[in-house]
Amino acid sequence: MKKGITPIVATIILLLITVALAGLAWTFLSQYYGGLTNKNIQVTDSYCLNGLAKATLLNIGSATISLGGCTAAAGVSGQSTQCGDVTITKTGGLPAAMSGNTSAATISSQGSVTFTDVCTASNTCVYRVTTGSGIGPNVVSVTC
Repeated sequence: MKKGITPIVATIILLLITVALAGLAWTFLSQYYGGLTNKNIQVTDSYCLNGLAKATLLNIGSATISLGGCTAAAGVSGQSTQCGDVTITKTGGLPAAMSGNTSAATISSQGSVTFTDVCTASNTCVYRVTTGSGIGPNVVSVTC
């Protein structure tokens, strides 16, 4: 007589393992894709106009993104600035003196805002824009 587990017990164990693995996969993927769709920003346009570097940011996520104090009234100063949910870091060119073109303190889902910075002639201004959602930065390079 052979000793071992019965086919019914083996089937139940395999089903429990399958359910546990499916639960782990669901947890991982829901957190991953939630980060992709929650607060996500994309650079849709960048150009230079009369010595001003302009970058248009589009909220492609499902949640509203706060700009904090980085609106037309306040603006960005220095090399790196936290603008609510958005971090703007100037990695090339002169120190940033950006400001938004809107007085709104948020970017709604599918909404956009254009930031402006002084970028002198023959100068390339480079910016990194992130939202802290775990997605890599948007790198913007504007040559004036």
